[in-house]
Amino acid sequence: MPFKMTFYLIAILSLASIPEEAMSREFIFEVSNNSELTMVNLQITEDGVHWFDFKNVNLKPNSSAEFSWSASPKNYCQQYIRGNFQTLEWSEPVAINFCEARKLIVVFGKK
Repeated sequence: MPFKMTFYLIAILSLASIPEEAMSREFIFEVSNNSELTMVNLQITEDGVHWFDFKNVNLKPNSSAEFSWSASPKNYCQQYIRGNFQTLEWSEPVAINFCEARKLIVVFGKK
């Protein structure tokens, strides 16, 4: 039993020694699909080149869902997001800023 306690204490101290800027930040945000098509994919990027795919996106018309994103420490505030619909065409990327909004809602389609 003393060995387990020591191991957990070391793990906690190791995490505490990592500089805050070196850790990724997780953000929860809502996506609303106000279009007439089902959204089949959702991507996010910080540089406009390397896109991250969210898994299991099947957002029906006039519905919403929450997603989480672990942004890199390099540029965690400014991101770009886009959706892919049944037509397999991507929406235009939308700039979002996780640092400016307490609750971020991204709307695709008509408001």
